[in-house]
Amino acid sequence: MALNEADARTELLYRYRFAEAEYNEADASLRVDGRAVPLERRPLDVLAELLRQPGVVLTKTELVAGLWGREQGNLSDNALANAISKLREALGPAGACVKNVRGVGYRLEAHVERTVLGRQVESPLALAAGGPVPHRESYLLERTLGRPGHHSEVWLARQPRTQDARVFKFCAGGERLSALKREFTLHRLLHQSLGERPDFARVIDANFADAPYWLECEYGGIDLAEWAEQPPPFGGLAPAQRLALFLGVARSVALAHAVGVLHKDLKPGNVLVYRDAEGRWATRLTDFGSGRVLDPAALAGLGVTAMGLTVTGGVDADSGSATLFYLAPEVLAGQPPTVQSDLYALGLMLFQLLVGDFRRPMAPGWEDEIADPLLREDLAAATHSQPAARLQTVSQWTDRLERLPARRAERERQASAAAQAAQTAARWERSRARRPYVLAAFASLALGLAGSLWFYGQTRSALAQARSESQRALAINDFLNKDVLQSADVSRAGSTRQISMAEVLGRASERASERFRGQPQTEAGVRQQLAQIYQNMGSFGPAEQELSRAQALLEPLLPADDDQLRAMRLRKAGLLANRSEFKQAEAMLAAVEQGLGPQRLAGHDEIAYLAARARFAVLILQQHAQQAAPFGERALALAQALYPQELSLQATLRRELSETYNRLGQYGRATALLEVALKPPFSAASIGEASLERLRLSLARIQVAAGDNPQAEASLIQARDTLTRAFGPLDYTVAAASMELANLYSTEGRFAEARTETERAYLALKAANGAEHQATRIAAMNLALTSLHAGRDAEALRLLEDGRPWFVEKFGSERSPLVQGIDYYRAQILVNLGRPAQALALLKPLAAEALAQSSPSPDWAHRLAGQRGRALMALGRSGEGRPMLEQAVAGMEQAGTAAWIVAPMKASLRPGR
Repeated sequence: MALNEADARTELLYRYRFAEAEYNEADASLRVDGRAVPLERRPLDVLAELLRQPGVVLTKTELVAGLWGREQGNLSDNALANAISKLREALGPAGACVKNVRGVGYRLEAHVERTVLGRQVESPLALAAGGPVPHRESYLLERTLGRPGHHSEVWLARQPRTQDARVFKFCAGGERLSALKREFTLHRLLHQSLGERPDFARVIDANFADAPYWLECEYGGIDLAEWAEQPPPFGGLAPAQRLALFLGVARSVALAHAVGVLHKDLKPGNVLVYRDAEGRWATRLTDFGSGRVLDPAALAGLGVTAMGLTVTGGVDADSGSATLFYLAPEVLAGQPPTVQSDLYALGLMLFQLLVGDFRRPMAPGWEDEIADPLLREDLAAATHSQPAARLQTVSQWTDRLERLPARRAERERQASAAAQAAQTAARWERSRARRPYVLAAFASLALGLAGSLWFYGQTRSALAQARSESQRALAINDFLNKDVLQSADVSRAGSTRQISMAEVLGRASERASERFRGQPQTEAGVRQQLAQIYQNMGSFGPAEQELSRAQALLEPLLPADDDQLRAMRLRKAGLLANRSEFKQAEAMLAAVEQGLGPQRLAGHDEIAYLAARARFAVLILQQHAQQAAPFGERALALAQALYPQELSLQATLRRELSETYNRLGQYGRATALLEVALKPPFSAASIGEASLERLRLSLARIQVAAGDNPQAEASLIQARDTLTRAFGPLDYTVAAASMELANLYSTEGRFAEARTETERAYLALKAANGAEHQATRIAAMNLALTSLHAGRDAEALRLLEDGRPWFVEKFGSERSPLVQGIDYYRAQILVNLGRPAQALALLKPLAAEALAQSSPSPDWAHRLAGQRGRALMALGRSGEGRPMLEQAVAGMEQAGTAAWIVAPMKASLRPGR
């Protein structure tokens, strides 16, 4: 195809350094060990292509077609092999990095650094309006797309007969071809992970066989910047409406991040705006040509070939030329792009959208242009100059933006509540001496009555559910009366001792097979009810056993895809996760999800609810709070729609979801979820006093995080005592209350009390669930930390080292967040014990981002640097370690890190240390 000289454009030229060699694109010269090495054109062409995509397997066909174009027809079969051989010979020892992937092609395995030398003029393909699309002649080119005055290789084309519109992205080869392949690969990853979605511009086809190469995409609308300039400007939308429009973009980016894809070139030109089916403005995210895969294993897991993607990091990895205006400061400084750098670009775009000018930078004083203080906080949280000071994820930021109205109302409520609390405190101070005993007695009586109502409420709910099963319910009711309730009658047993609920259920389980011989469906119903009771008690092992028995009874009677069996498998997956059997839980859940398919999973029936609930449980119990939250939200929404009268179920879901957001540091959302469940129609009568105390316990945990210690301590002690009376000292939530008290005491420097409470929780969980249960293991790690802070270093180190192999096995990696948290504290103790070299080795591979997932806090980068500084100083390398430690301490103090965390680091800076 002819070239049009009038449309010439420039392309960057680079100097590449790798192994002991250097290649200069400007003059096509090669130097090895500083010496110029003459080499023929074809081997140099191969080297240039391998250097542009280090770590990528380039097929023989791709290399020949991409490098030598139409000349390939005149090449012998071994031309490429000869070029590779000459290249390796010229490189000498460095030639070993040119790897032959047998039967496929070649790959360069080396760390590559590149430096911009200048630009060269390159003439583009002569594409003209009205002409056919090369290799897709049924479509005719209509016009270029892009900003006025800018050259574009992106064309709008149309099928003359149907008027069907398509967008084609063209290139002649080189880096632009890599970008097209990268975009095609990432679209496949997004599509296979998320399904067909209207908020991602769809890639329909690709041509990578013959030049000119292209991607064929759907026509998704005009870009955001062009849309903003059309009359009326910004679609005539007010700032609040622009924010609503922008949230669509942010949600799309959050979804891409959730499946491991960074965009890396977020800007108005890569957001398309269109009218949806209801005539409203909507957005599509497009152009992943500069993108990057956070986890390359995700490609293999989905069967996606990694075309155009490198496996090395760095600012230039997997990237074309991102737009400088929207690059985060750390990326401009040479650091690799991250989730936080995409967040920075989004923050800048939102600011520009709100002020109505896509040319406006966020210069000092930008806050004056945003009237809403909460919105100012959100923009600052996305665009801080330091990535560690930004929010951890885009989804956290989106959640804050979506809840702006609720947050405004909450802030007003807090201001009002603070004023009212001050008045109440003054009245209380005047009157408390006159009636303390009356108030204490009233509280005690109220708790006793509410406890009784809880048991009545649970029984009433169970009977109502049973009656709905008609004749089978009569048999089950008879069983409950004669076998369950009578087994608890001590007068029949001739004993005066109290019989535990576990004994009652165990006896009932033993009798069920005989009582319902020949009635497998009825027995299965009984065992499902027993499993639910065990689950409510936190006895996950017996619950899973009862459910397995029910499943074995029903499987011969029902087809494999029967919803009743699917429901049981989903419940069983959740129980397996509660028992820390994550691999089995994941396998069972994935099998059910695959059988259901995306459409059924996205439905609004009981199976969709159970699937969301099971996925939420499997994720949250593996400490994947960020991924779990959307499934928890979906489960809650479905429960409210499907079971509006099941307040106990809704309260449980709200509590679990609140704990998830608390772990993510999203305290506003966590509090809002609980506040609904602590108001009518939720009450002790409708959900039980114990359930109410569990909600209050979760609220107290947020109060601890917010620093409201006096109120939190009172709430925790009350919850612990009430739950102990209801369930006994070995209940999981009793242990959780003790654990949270320990956390509170630690924040106040009351380390001996903290260790006592943690040990109490650990021993209770160990007695109830065994030493290998996840809750027990986590309690042991918390006991190690409180022992550390109480000055019992050797004991703390033993607990951490005993527990570490279990977490590696269960969470599948030495680099999982919890394992990294364990190693951080092991290193701290090793410095205390005079073993700094071992500590430094442990600290070296740790990452602040992973530590923040194990224990949400914005200061982990400072903590990590501080421990490294302590270790270096203990090794006698004060010149290196002291500045690092001083800077870390200053950073922690500025971030508001608790004094008891900073204190040991400050102590290391004292003279003589």
